[in-house]
Amino acid sequence: IVNDPTAPVVQLLKCISRLDTAAVLPKLGVPRNKNQEYCNLNKPTSSDIQCDAKYKYRLMNGQPQRDIQCDAKYKYRLMNGRCNNLRNTNWGSSFHCHRRLLPPDFADGINIPRAGTQGQVLPSPRLLTEFIMPDIPVPDKKRTGMNMMWGQFMVHDSFRTIQNLGLAINCCLIPNVTVHPECAPITNFPQDEATQAFNKQQCINTVRSASCNTCSLGPRDQLNVATQVLDLSNLYGGNLIDDTLTLRSFVKGQMRGSLDINGNETLPVRRLPKEQDTLDLTPCNEPLNNPELTCYHSGDGIRGNQQPGVNSIHIMMRKRHNQHAKALAYVNPHWDDETLFQEASKYLTHGIVGGEREVEIEG
Repeated sequence: IVNDPTAPVVQLLKCISRLDTAAVLPKLGVPRNKNQEYCNLNKPTSSDIQCDAKYKYRLMNGQPQRDIQCDAKYKYRLMNGRCNNLRNTNWGSSFHCHRRLLPPDFADGINIPRAGTQGQVLPSPRLLTEFIMPDIPVPDKKRTGMNMMWGQFMVHDSFRTIQNLGLAINCCLIPNVTVHPECAPITNFPQDEATQAFNKQQCINTVRSASCNTCSLGPRDQLNVATQVLDLSNLYGGNLIDDTLTLRSFVKGQMRGSLDINGNETLPVRRLPKEQDTLDLTPCNEPLNNPELTCYHSGDGIRGNQQPGVNSIHIMMRKRHNQHAKALAYVNPHWDDETLFQEASKYLTHGIVGGEREVEIEG
């Protein structure tokens, strides 16, 4: 937990409590230098590959220009959440740490997963789930399955906590074999219908969430690669992998798409491996006996293919954006593609987010 620049500050501390690691160490900021601009959340420029006021990459010697200045007069939001706050340009943007509602409770105060009060290993999460939340069908008289699907779609808009290397790490190796240090496999649980369906599975492959650069000493934090506000970033992109530019057709503000086997418009087919979701290495394998079940490309990466409900909402949102763009082009024939796209996304975002807020306020 100690590096060279901060060693003199904490070298007299022979032992620190878990409370000190959560309350004191984060105040010992890492000294800034030219290679740590990420840590300066208050600077007037942003440190990722950015776009100019026309939302087109600026190139210098063939390379994307970095550290552009936020334009206070620019009319539209940046898709990665930057520059919403002109004083704190990185607030709410993608690829930053989650904020905690409660202090962390690591076993060593820093990194080791939580343990019992006496240091003992805690019971299996799967075991606790089976006893506390048994799988008992209780139909809801007021809500349908769409309530869950819509909630999941909106959660994906504001949160995406990625695992270390996705599922590329195997944490369920045979006993006595060294596993990856980021492994946290779930074991020691009784068999049920779900595990028996997978050849009496005894281990659930679980990898810890990727840690976030807190720019200070102290406990481990988790990285959120989504924008932290309701702005439909899961539809339009907002990170460096599923960038908005790969989702656009650049024709009259329309988003890219494809046709299903019935000739209906749907999401664009993911062009693998070019558009592989590198934030989650979970493979999206198309079944050989059902080639029409393909992997789709969305602003949410592999999560857009997570289940049919979320996938259908992505399709619906894309269609609605294109409807807005088409209507705006009809009444504003002088608008170019960029204006049509930005205005259509603004209409859709305000309609969806405004509706969500009204539901929250009115109950």
